[in-house]
Amino acid sequence: MALEFISTIGPWNKINLYTDSLSVLEALNTFITSKQEILAIKNDILEMNKEKSITLHWIPAHNGIQGNETADSYAKKATTRPNIEKIPKKSFKQLKNAISNVQI
Repeated sequence: MALEFISTIGPWNKINLYTDSLSVLEALNTFITSKQEILAIKNDILEMNKEKSITLHWIPAHNGIQGNETADSYAKKATTRPNIEKIPKKSFKQLKNAISNVQI
């Protein structure tokens, strides 16, 4: 989902993507894999890197990092929903604005 969002944003050429999933980062870092999801993510990153510089970062889970705690909270809420909905483009715009207003 983050990669889908990255593909929609305009002026930013340097993207830092943070995840608490060390296993995904390790899988992305392996040369050979048979997992289709990992291959698809690798392909997406390679395609996006033609126009944007994408850097992946690992952050520890459940360590009090506010942005990560907020993301975990939303992810947990999403698991209790009866069905998955597409996020309207308006929500992407709101998310983009929120991200640009965050001070690190």
